[in-house]
Amino acid sequence: MNRSRFLTLGLGLAIVTVLAACSEPTALVVDEEVQPEFYFGGGKKDRDHGDSPLICPTHTTRSATGIIRPNGGTVKLDGHSVTFPAGAVTKPTEVTIRTPASRYLIVNLRADGQEYPTFRKPVTVTISYDRCKGRIDPSDLVAYQIDPNTGELIEQMPSSVNPVRKTVTFKTSHFSHFVIAD
Repeated sequence: MNRSRFLTLGLGLAIVTVLAACSEPTALVVDEEVQPEFYFGGGKKDRDHGDSPLICPTHTTRSATGIIRPNGGTVKLDGHSVTFPAGAVTKPTEVTIRTPASRYLIVNLRADGQEYPTFRKPVTVTISYDRCKGRIDPSDLVAYQIDPNTGELIEQMPSSVNPVRKTVTFKTSHFSHFVIAD
């Protein structure tokens, strides 16, 4: 009788383990690594708008990875997220959100290990500025694509700000390195 109970318990545990593995949970990784000079140096202002990267220092690099399927999905990390609508990718795609150790609020996005992939439909990127301390005027915040080596603000992303949730959201059809500026 006890043997039967152990076999049933073991089989039940195996089934739960397999089902949990199929749900493809997001993996959270915390690592330390050397960053380009910009990450701890001075950010460059956007010449056209006068914006400069928002100062929100962190000494820890964090990342989360998940699988996005053709029917869509979301990967989240520390209040940041990227949401894919159905049809944005044609095959299961590994998506990584990474927030590097930096003086600024930077979010790096990759798909299948590619640094600058494009998608069939725009994806929604939400960046949380909750970790930023001090006085922040939400009406001044906007997202930019940046050059990760120089800190140059390359492209202003049409953004919306949610001051209650402390997030900046924008749509893009490509991944890159993004920063919040004020």
